[in-house]
Amino acid sequence: MAPETWAGHAPTPQTDIYSVGAVLYELSAGVPPHIATDLWELEVAICGRDAAPLSSVAKEFPTGFSAIVDRCLQRDPNLRFKSGEELRGALEELVRSLSPLHGSADARAKMMRIGGGVLATALLGTAIGLSVFLRPVGGMVDFTGGPY
Repeated sequence: MAPETWAGHAPTPQTDIYSVGAVLYELSAGVPPHIATDLWELEVAICGRDAAPLSSVAKEFPTGFSAIVDRCLQRDPNLRFKSGEELRGALEELVRSLSPLHGSADARAKMMRIGGGVLATALLGTAIGLSVFLRPVGGMVDFTGGPY
């Protein structure tokens, strides 16, 4: 959850941008942007300190990608992308910069490996999540199977 959500503010597009950034961070780094043992500690971490820059925990990613993810995770919603469209535009620009006309062959190959790995991880995570959280209980779907 974005810091402003912990404070009780209504969700906005920037709240969703934070969530997308958190997912991209975890898919890229293999760890969430904030690690805590309980919800109180998690709230304090998210509201009180910035996540470690993605480039410090996942050095193999292009700096442009790391900068995009880091911007999504800004604690101040005004510093995040204003909309999903703006975020998509930044990602598309990054891909264009790594295209055959702009980027080196090594950079393009690395981005394709990263993209494939992130997509595969996202699909696997979705499948596992659906199997855990939407397991049938007596012919009905149980929406209470999560850890919280």
